[in-house]
Amino acid sequence: MEKYHPKYAYLGYAFYGLFLGTSCIFLSLKSEREYLPGHEPVHSEWSSQLEENQTPSEAQRKRDEFEKNRLPVGKEGFWFNFKKNMRAIGGALKRPEIYCIVIYFVLDGLTSPSFSDFTYFFLMNVVGVSKFMFAMISLLG
Repeated sequence: MEKYHPKYAYLGYAFYGLFLGTSCIFLSLKSEREYLPGHEPVHSEWSSQLEENQTPSEAQRKRDEFEKNRLPVGKEGFWFNFKKNMRAIGGALKRPEIYCIVIYFVLDGLTSPSFSDFTYFFLMNVVGVSKFMFAMISLLG
C-alpha cells in the first residue's frame, strides 16, 4: 500500500464521481419525481380498474380534473424541480430555527481556526502515517 502514490486514490475517486455523474444524466423522468409518505403518487397513465364504490362517470370526472390541473409539457423536469427546491430552501431560511443555525455555522467558520494543517504534520511526522494512508483517511473519513 505504501508503494502507491496518493494521487491514485484521488484519481480513483475522480473516476467514481465521473461515472456517477454520467449515469445520472441517463435517469428517466420517473426517477426525478418525489412523493411524500401519505401523498398519492401522480400517474400519467390511467388504469381501467375503478376504485372502491366508484362509478365510471365519477372516474371519468376525476381523470378530467387531473388532466386539467396537470402541468403543461416542459414545466416538469430538472429545472422545474430545481426552482421548486430553491423556493423551498428560501422559505425554510425565513424560519428562525433554520436561519439561526446557518448564522451560527457561518460565525463558527469565521471565528474558529481550522487545525487541519496541524493534523497533517502531526500524523506525518509524529505518528508516522504514510502519504497514501493519509490520503485514504481523508477520502474515507
